[in-house]
Amino acid sequence: MKTTILYQLNQLGYGGTEKAIYTFLENINKEKFDVHVFFYTDIGSFDYYRRKFFSLFSKKYKKSFHQKYNINFARKEDFINLIKIHNFHFGGTVQNSVSIG
Repeated sequence: MKTTILYQLNQLGYGGTEKAIYTFLENINKEKFDVHVFFYTDIGSFDYYRRKFFSLFSKKYKKSFHQKYNINFARKEDFINLIKIHNFHFGGTVQNSVSIG
């Protein structure tokens, strides 16, 4: 029986925490551990669409939107390729998460 590990991240960019967890995931024994990554995001929420709308009309909001929803997702594909896609989840809370696989 595998031990399940759940990591919660607030971004998937190039920061130190993401690098450390990515390195850990590269080296973990996947035969002994079942690793899940939960990525906290508000995509699909009212706030997301509000920010997206304002980004169409303001350089300041466009830059902020790009940072929050593009740069913070920069390593998403790397993480998905490293663990099973059905072990990658995102959402507003762990209870309301959505599996992307």
